[in-house]
Amino acid sequence: MRHYLRKALTVTARVEGRVAAASFTTIHKAVVLSCLAVLLSNTPPTPAQPPPANGSDQYLQTIWTTEDGLPQNSVNAILQTRDGYLWLGTFGGLARFDGVKFTIFNSGNTPGLKSNRIMSLCEGVDGTLWLGTESGEVMNFKDGVGQTYSVGDGMPGGVWALMEDRGGTLWAGTLKGLARFRDGRFNVYTTRDGLPDDHVWAINEDSAGSLWLATGGGLVKFDGGKFVTYQPPTGLAEGLLVPSAARRAGGLWIGTRGGIASFDDGEFSSHQNSGASPDSKMRTILEDREGTLWISYYSPSFVNRFWNGGFSPYRMNAGREVIRAMYEDREGNLWMGSDGGGLVRLKRRRLTTYTADDGLPSDSVRAITDDCAGGVWVATNSGLARRQGEGFTTYTDKDGMLSYELSALYRDRAGSLWIGSNYGLTQRKDQRFFNYTVADGLSHPNVHSIAEDREGNLWVGTAVGLSRLRDGRFTVYRQADGFSNSRLREYVQP
Repeated sequence: MRHYLRKALTVTARVEGRVAAASFTTIHKAVVLSCLAVLLSNTPPTPAQPPPANGSDQYLQTIWTTEDGLPQNSVNAILQTRDGYLWLGTFGGLARFDGVKFTIFNSGNTPGLKSNRIMSLCEGVDGTLWLGTESGEVMNFKDGVGQTYSVGDGMPGGVWALMEDRGGTLWAGTLKGLARFRDGRFNVYTTRDGLPDDHVWAINEDSAGSLWLATGGGLVKFDGGKFVTYQPPTGLAEGLLVPSAARRAGGLWIGTRGGIASFDDGEFSSHQNSGASPDSKMRTILEDREGTLWISYYSPSFVNRFWNGGFSPYRMNAGREVIRAMYEDREGNLWMGSDGGGLVRLKRRRLTTYTADDGLPSDSVRAITDDCAGGVWVATNSGLARRQGEGFTTYTDKDGMLSYELSALYRDRAGSLWIGSNYGLTQRKDQRFFNYTVADGLSHPNVHSIAEDREGNLWVGTAVGLSRLRDGRFTVYRQADGFSNSRLREYVQP
């Protein structure tokens, strides 16, 4: 960053909106942006904050559709494999996304893939990609070749969930039971084997190796020998719905009508959303790395977030489409697949805003620079602020500066901080302030910009001309020296 600040110097001077052909060393406007980046890069991580009521401005939303190469605009499943690629299951086949382009694999161009209507995805321990389809096939895909398992191989119906357990066994949640893949065939468990309902919507594995199933009949534990259905407490039973997701703290999240329930150590805890309709039916659930729970519904374009016991809505830009799939990649980006609106990426804005409420002397920030020690100097219209670690320390004219109304900042290569104000120029060196005014040779008290050239000269742009400070003495350049106007606002040197 400091290297960039030094490079941002160029041989032109901007004079009231025009560029004068004068060979003076100056500073570019980009320095302000670079200093802002210094502020952001040196800002310590802030504690997790609850999502605001309308948190869409926390994230940058990017949408990809068929116009960008997506095979079909309904994205039903999302998975990032070990090699970093993002894989998408759509109603138009399988898509691999590298962040720039989509590569399509379907029944027309890939041997062994028999169906294009993909509902679920899973990566095996050996890198094999498993695909579950709407019509009930399970397909595997590796090295550009697919293989399909269907009714003749024991598959019973539409595949909504796929999971490979830690022992390498593949499990499929279908509309007609739980299927286990072994020796090239699928064995199916149904209500005849103890399931409360044959619709298996989600599968999770706990630390002990037991499977937890979200079914049409409730939450079910399967330890390989028997199914145990867990009944929620009175008042929650009628509201239990099928979506579920593993909790980072252990246990499960389970969707309910009008809220969310956590399940841990055999106990249910309910969290009701007072603003939700009792008919709100959840589609999918995701807990991100920061502990925020994302919840999509069968209501078009409606996503809720649950954090620290509270709910807040999130506005999606993917039209009025149902969000069918959610996934968090390794970089913390959230990916959402919509029902007809394409693929959506939510990338968190890495920007923290500080105001007077956080200790700044004013919300009117005029200039920013770093302090060589991991902190930041901020010039405002009510004083100078320094941030190191947490909080701001403020300096004003009472501390020795000429004025509290500041206009410019610059840190030279020796480490001195130069401060421009409406009364002149101030230097902070060795924790003391030294002032320079018109009486010392400055061209005008209103200082607009400050920069240092390669020889160590300090250049000060004022309301009337350009002042060069060398060896404690000022030399002034005005309109008569070649400028079309003496009011200098900014300048740069290459």
